[in-house]
Formats: sequence, C-alpha cells, structure tokens
Amino acid sequence: MPETGEVTHDEGGALDVVVHHRVMTRYLDWIREQTGDTYAGQGSLTGDWLAPQKTSAQLMSDVYYGYVARLMGQMARAIGRTADGEAYERLFARIKQAFITKYLSTEGGRVTVGFLGVNVLAPVLTDEGRADLAYKLLHQDALPSWLYSVKNGATTVWERWNSYSEDDGFGPVSMNSFNHYAYGAIMEWMYAYMAGIARDPDSPGFKRFVLRPHIDPTGGITQVAASFESPYGEIRSEWAVDDGGRTLMYDAVVPANSEATLRLPAVSADAVREGRTPLARVDGVRFLGHADGVSTYRMPSGRYHLTARLH
Repeated sequence: MPETGEVTHDEGGALDVVVHHRVMTRYLDWIREQTGDTYAGQGSLTGDWLAPQKTSAQLMSDVYYGYVARLMGQMARAIGRTADGEAYERLFARIKQAFITKYLSTEGGRVTVGFLGVNVLAPVLTDEGRADLAYKLLHQDALPSWLYSVKNGATTVWERWNSYSEDDGFGPVSMNSFNHYAYGAIMEWMYAYMAGIARDPDSPGFKRFVLRPHIDPTGGITQVAASFESPYGEIRSEWAVDDGGRTLMYDAVVPANSEATLRLPAVSADAVREGRTPLARVDGVRFLGHADGVSTYRMPSGRYHLTARLH
C-alpha cells in the first residue's frame, strides 16, 4: 500500500490509482472496523524491522495507518475525488492526534531505526529545518550508522547495521545479506536533498522538477555532484562551497522540453548570479521570491553556472 502511493508521481500513476482505488478503500475501511475511534492501526507481526532496539509493533502499525491515510487523501485528490480526499485528510488528522496523545514524550532518548523508519529520518529532519541533524547522522561512524559499515570494509549496503565488524566478525548468519537496499534509502535523501534533484508532486514524470540543494551546515561536506537520467534527458546538480563558506558555486543542467523550480540558499535574491547578471534578469528565468534565506526561480531548459553569496 505505501508503495502504491508513489505511482502518482510517475507517468500514468493516476490511472493505476483509479484501477486500485476500490481495493485500497476497502483496506482502510477494514482497519477502521477493527480499531474504531481509537484511530490505532490493525496491529503488526513486527516492529521496526532489524532496529538495534526493539520497537513496539503497535507503534509501527499506528504510524503506517496514518501514512496510508495521508497517501489515500493525496491519491483521491489526484484522480478528482475531492470529497474522498477531504475525508481521508480528516482521518489522518485524527490518527495523528491519537498518536501524539499516546506516544509523544518530552524525555530525551537515543533514536534507533530499522527498515521502516530509516527512509524518513533524514528527509523529515531536513523538511523541518534541521539539515544539520540529517548531516550529523550521515557523518556518524559508530554503531548504528551508515559509515560504521564503511569503516568495517563495506563496499555495498548491508542488511543489518551490524552485518560485520572487525571486532566481532559476522552478524547473525541465518539472515545476513551484504547487498541489501533497505538502509540504502539514505541515497534517496542524498539525491533529493543533498544534491537537490527532486520530483515535483504536481508534475509527474519530471516534465517539471525541483532543484533544491541543501549545503552541509556542519561543514563536513563541501562539494556534491549528482545526475539523473529523466525521460527528457540528463538532469545535473553540482555545488561547492568556497571562500570560507561565504560563496556557493552551483551548476545545473535542465534538459530540453522540461523546466525546473530552483530553490537556492542565498543572502538575498540579488546575490544569486550567472556571471555578473542577477539570475532574475537572465532571459527565460522567472523570479518567484526570496524567503527564509532561499531564492526561488522557474528555470527553462539549459545549462547554468551560478554563484550565490551565503553571508
């Protein structure tokens, strides 16, 4: 079910939603019949799979009940079922409030995640304005972390945080893959947030897309380059910080017959330039605004070599 929601972002996704809408609606109705006004999930056999510390199976079920309800709202609107969309949005709000009441605590603690939590950790932190914490997690090399495996000789993504260590040898051998996607979900964040090549949810298939690089506030990473082969050609996004962290150099390629919404950190709109020309005055570029240290533009196809003053 969660994966089904992603097809609305791709070409033909709305048709897939229409075809499967009745079955998905029956599934949500069934959960509601089981749990009623508690707004809890239907239960689960496992918690956050392979997390270093045991996670409540009911907690994970409650989380995904809310996630699925929100996806259903988005998909209903995408296929023109506005009333259904509003109903699922109200359901999501009630599930969210029930979750906060049941689980939220102000006491500090160590965050540990498994397969079901790892993919949302860095994106949510970044969306909430804490890219510094997302980068801090990326840089960690103690167990559990992505660089822990690298420090222990990994050249692929492992199934377990502790699949192998130089001190303890192999992890549980009954289920221990050394080429496994789940914890590799951090790569989605590296493409969409670090490099900044992201889908536009209102324009499936990369006809229009978003360029929104997030520089590393910790200073640990000072340059990034990434490319993605879209249906319209190669998209490129490259950045480097120079001049003691005061200047951002940014290169981008927007392929033919597509356009990008660029959101670039800068001290002001006038501080973003192509050569000596403010980007807002470049032919074909539309300036959309500057807020919270980010300048936003609509960019036609082409190659761009930009600089932005950060401080």
